[in-house]
Amino acid sequence: MNIELILCGVFWIITYVLIIAKSLKDRTYGIPFFAISLNLAWEFTFCFIYPPESFLIARIIFLIWLILDLIILCIFFKYGYKEFKCKKLLKNYRSLWNLCLF
Repeated sequence: MNIELILCGVFWIITYVLIIAKSLKDRTYGIPFFAISLNLAWEFTFCFIYPPESFLIARIIFLIWLILDLIILCIFFKYGYKEFKCKKLLKNYRSLWNLCLF
């Protein structure tokens, strides 16, 4: 099971790094806000609330994913507003963030 876990972790890390690179190059967000909110919730949960106790490598992978998701979220906040037609809705990112966390 460890080799599958490591391969899955490495390939998702590569995916996140490519999303970050493409987002910075194109100056836009790479993952929709709702999806990145769910990713953050999932990875925070399995990093800190229900960490896999028997697999240290899984905890490390979840932590790396969480950090990369936070970078993707920062990119969304930096460039995401340009993509929306209704800018009044996104004027206050805090309310949007709270809605997705709810």
